[in-house]
Amino acid sequence: MKHVFALFSDATAAEEAVKKLSESGLDTTKARIHSKQTIQDETSVRAMPGANPVSSTGAVHAGAAGGTAAGPGVGAVMTDDTIEGYLQGIGVDGDEFAFYMHGIKGGGYIVGIDVSNDEAEKAAAVLSETGGKVPQAE
Repeated sequence: MKHVFALFSDATAAEEAVKKLSESGLDTTKARIHSKQTIQDETSVRAMPGANPVSSTGAVHAGAAGGTAAGPGVGAVMTDDTIEGYLQGIGVDGDEFAFYMHGIKGGGYIVGIDVSNDEAEKAAAVLSETGGKVPQAE
């Protein structure tokens, strides 16, 4: 299993990328869009007794945090540590970490998908073709 990520500037572009991943034949049930809002929602919901809407990838499923009595994101404090922990939880590491940390802090959207090793190049190509940015190799 391999995690493939790309950074998008807005939600519409990120959603279009997931659509294109699906059209290319990849299993998008393992694709997630991550943003400041998903991090904030996850943090809020995790603080509620008995709540655990988080998938095995660390991403909040769509709508999972939405219907809380307190409302989405209420009470969550967005810190660098919160963002860092979230990114580590979804599989961002190594040289990519600073790139995606900066992207999320700047209001970007990360599209992530878990694919087999054989599908990783295809997923990366689709994300790139739809405008996704990835860290440049040094």
